[in-house]
Amino acid sequence: MVQMKKIEIIAEIAQGYEGKKDYLDQLVSESLKSEADSIKIQLVYADELSTKDYKYYNLFKQLEMDTNIWKNISDKIHSNNKKLYFDIFGDQSLNVANLVDADGVKISTTEFYNRDLIDNALNRFNKVFISIGGIELDHIESLIEEKLNDFKEKITLIYGFQAEPT
Repeated sequence: MVQMKKIEIIAEIAQGYEGKKDYLDQLVSESLKSEADSIKIQLVYADELSTKDYKYYNLFKQLEMDTNIWKNISDKIHSNNKKLYFDIFGDQSLNVANLVDADGVKISTTEFYNRDLIDNALNRFNKVFISIGGIELDHIESLIEEKLNDFKEKITLIYGFQAEPT
């Protein structure tokens, strides 16, 4: 007999908070009212996403928030018996996610080849979502062969196509 696992419903906030604490509080509060099991938020640091001369660098900079805000959000989510996941884009966001006791992280397709980031995430978190959209099949198979034996219960592969606006 096949054992069925419970489907986890994740409320996606992404960057909807626009770098504003009150927006973040409201979005988290509304997500907590839902039937979702967990909440996922993009943890943005401009220097992980772009160079200073990129036209959207200052926009990314405006999305940055103090670690204490993230810790308070983490505590709020956990006190409501929900899980918190962060989209991370480099070591700084990985470290903050770990510092504020996130339950897991999502690594974007743009970081698929950043094996150090994937290794560090797998060593720190019980759940690591890895985006594989647009990645060649042999590269996905290579990652699975490399990581699956040691981290089978931690890894969730995510495939999807996203275009703007979402």
